[in-house]
Amino acid sequence: MKWSHSHDKQYAKRYDKTKRVATPIKREQHKFYKSKQWQDLRTVVLNKQHYLCQYCLTEGRVTQGNTIDHTIPINFDPTKKDDVNNLNVICPECHRLKTDWEYKHYYLHGKRIVSAEAISNVKEVNYLMRQSDGNPQTGNAKGFKGNTKNSNRS
Repeated sequence: MKWSHSHDKQYAKRYDKTKRVATPIKREQHKFYKSKQWQDLRTVVLNKQHYLCQYCLTEGRVTQGNTIDHTIPINFDPTKKDDVNNLNVICPECHRLKTDWEYKHYYLHGKRIVSAEAISNVKEVNYLMRQSDGNPQTGNAKGFKGNTKNSNRS
């Protein structure tokens, strides 16, 4: 059977139903990401940060990005979903690393870790997400030399 765009549409529809909008919280998030408010916020952040990955910039690398990321995930703190200071441009490589790190830092077996510390400093998040296991709760954060105050920019 030959692959076609209709297969992509069918896959996306199935994915949306089983993953993207599987719970009331996910449905609300999906609705937010389709809203004019989100599109406007996204445009503001992309223009303000010149389409440059903020995580790469902390290491002196210049990498183009067009994805907007919540530094503190909205699953962890929904009140920050439309906080422009919690939004950063991120490249695909950093987004994958950060997503993996978030699951280790904020969640255990899919359940939110209530005692997890919200980290809003991009430089600190970048350092932690590049560690061997990415989990500051196992002691890997000790090597971080940056400012640990909850400021978004370093």
